[in-house]
Amino acid sequence: MARAKTLLLISLVLLPLALWLLLPGLFAPASSEVPERLEQEASQEGAPLAPAAAKSAPAQKQAPFTGAGSPSSPSSPPQASSGIRGRVIDPLDVPVRGARILLYERLPGKPPREGRSDALGRFRLPAPPGSGYSLAVEHPEYASLPMLRYLDLPAEGLLELGSLRLQSGLSLRGRVALPSGAGLAGAVLELLPSLASAEGPFAPQARSSRSDSVGHFAFHGLADQPYELSVLPPPPWAEQRRTGLVADGAEIEVVLERGHRLRGRVLGPEGKPGAQALIRILPGEKQAPRELLSDAEGYFAAEGLLPGPCLVSARAHPAGAAVERELNLPHPAPLQLRLPSGTELRLRLASAGRPLPQSLSLLLSAAGQRQPISFGPLPIQGSLLRVQGLGPGDWRVALRVAGFAASEFELRLRGEPFVERSVQLDPGKTLRGRVLDAQGHPLTGLRLELRRPLPLGSRKLEVRRRLLAWTSSDAEGRFELSGLAAGPFELEGSLGRAPAQLLARGEVSASEKQELTLRWPPGDACLQLRLSNELPLPCQVILRPLHGGPPLRHCFVVSREHEWRGLAPGGYMVQRVGSQKAPELAQVSSGQSVSINLR
Repeated sequence: MARAKTLLLISLVLLPLALWLLLPGLFAPASSEVPERLEQEASQEGAPLAPAAAKSAPAQKQAPFTGAGSPSSPSSPPQASSGIRGRVIDPLDVPVRGARILLYERLPGKPPREGRSDALGRFRLPAPPGSGYSLAVEHPEYASLPMLRYLDLPAEGLLELGSLRLQSGLSLRGRVALPSGAGLAGAVLELLPSLASAEGPFAPQARSSRSDSVGHFAFHGLADQPYELSVLPPPPWAEQRRTGLVADGAEIEVVLERGHRLRGRVLGPEGKPGAQALIRILPGEKQAPRELLSDAEGYFAAEGLLPGPCLVSARAHPAGAAVERELNLPHPAPLQLRLPSGTELRLRLASAGRPLPQSLSLLLSAAGQRQPISFGPLPIQGSLLRVQGLGPGDWRVALRVAGFAASEFELRLRGEPFVERSVQLDPGKTLRGRVLDAQGHPLTGLRLELRRPLPLGSRKLEVRRRLLAWTSSDAEGRFELSGLAAGPFELEGSLGRAPAQLLARGEVSASEKQELTLRWPPGDACLQLRLSNELPLPCQVILRPLHGGPPLRHCFVVSREHEWRGLAPGGYMVQRVGSQKAPELAQVSSGQSVSINLR
């Protein structure tokens, strides 16, 4: 009996062990087919799993590329409801992958939104709705697409740009060599479009490169136009410039020369150090002009200049009288430049009924000069304002001081020791008011710009009227513009990125204060634009009020039908940018929708 019990106990222990050895699949934690299937699915998505990950984690599909710079993921924020979308193709309609998409906002100095086109050439960039956007498309193997300007992004949905075709670019190749014939590595090269072809809004962007280990360099994707090449080698070699280069496939060679050093000192009219004097060096055709400033003791030095004749000039400030010296390089001896006295401008100021300010700012601008030269704030001694060291020329002088109207006059200087003028400062008028929305509530943050109207009968769409003053409405919708001179004005407003619209037109009267009540938006009219099939797409169209108002829209149209809403009642003219035809005219009334055909 005891022996039978022992045998039964042994059999109960050995039976499970035998089953485990003979049938291992019944006790396996998972089928071996599962990791293989996961690896298969992952490889189909382009992201194979590691062996350890395949056994411990379920397969995850890679998110598709959105063209906005990085793949999307479940944890990423939802995409914006507004933005742009399009496709980049080459001259044969083949999708271009990796094209760089740059979307610039209207605000200056703000970095662009950036993305890349995917394998099918598609791209998508989210952006807040508004107007004034610009789009650039770049690729190293193609000529850059001309800048698409004045894009209007809708409040809802994406702006469809369609297919953007890049043209096959040309190549410019060359070699940077030393006088011995050996190539120079690491030289910086900058390629710029020549001035004759760089004017206008669609100028190609500058490109940069470096020479390789044997001095070779290449630029691809160039347009069919002349270029200017600057070679910036390390010391002691002098920089060089080549102009009129065309990307015709021929290889150019730039042989470097040793540069020379030019040093000197600037002294004032009385022999004192000329600190922060502006020095300009004009070498030969092989080098670009140089501009530098003298230090606190008047000393300056320029490196890497080629031998030969050059012209050196110095002046105390951009509008100052200049001293010039012609010399031949190398010039081992230090150069000494003594500034001339120039002309002293003496302004005797007067103001009726208000004390004179302690200081003011003065702006000088010459004929053909885009940016005026600013002085100030300059102290007023009693009633006399002095500006010394002015050079000869025809100048326009503008005085700017808080609480007074701007004063402007013409000035001709011919090297006289001094010129004296009497200027009557006008305390100026005040224009104030309130901005209300469509429901009659105060509107906050509306930007208001006061401009001088264009002459009557002007039809120049590209003319931008001069800005006189600007402000923004406060929390109660109120605004105030002070220091205004009497005369006609146009007051336009813009909210956020919305384009400016004309709010009021009138005359700054002789009375000191004027009150205005403005409505935003200024109207509820709609203008529908239809483009004929003969016109190429995309194209740029400008909309402007018929009687001297500001340009309301300057937009990029990508479809045959386009509309503008929120317009004030009145007459409008529409014209395609670059067209020689007369603008199309339309008259809209409040709450009315009018169609206009552009051919």
